Amino acid sequence: MQFFFLLFFFLGYPLSGGAGQGAFLNPTPYNSAPEIVALAQATPTPQGFKLTLTVRLEPKFHLYSVKPQGKFGPKPTALVVQTSGLEPVGALGESPPLLKVDSALGLSLWVHEKEFWVAQEFKNPGKLKGPIRGYLFYQLCDNLVCLNPAQSSFELKIP
Repeated sequence: MQFFFLLFFFLGYPLSGGAGQGAFLNPTPYNSAPEIVALAQATPTPQGFKLTLTVRLEPKFHLYSVKPQGKFGPKPTALVVQTSGLEPVGALGESPPLLKVDSALGLSLWVHEKEFWVAQEFKNPGKLKGPIRGYLFYQLCDNLVCLNPAQSSFELKIP
């Protein structure tokens, strides 16, 4: 008799509208996926141009810094340029991230909230005139969950 009660509790109760239902039928507590807004801008430099993405996040969300965060940390945010013929100069820059403790992972992690920027300088040796195409790779999280990694695409003219 005890076996049938446990079987009902773990299999039947969540499907019957009980307290565990959300864990099986609605794993994300959001009605729609939160979005980020990224504005791309290219400014001329002596060697080529500087690409800057200014990013705004929805309240209560954060995403990770471009800095690698250890062996067990999350994947860092990345700026990926798909236009061939451009050469990055130096490291990817970012506005100062915040150090926050992630209690689920038990790690202190560098994150961005609200609004931030990432920037990369490029040489343009071939003097390309076409558009710059690329995307921002990121993962949005709040205090409860992390969403799947995502990309935000951009396209703009080379100055």
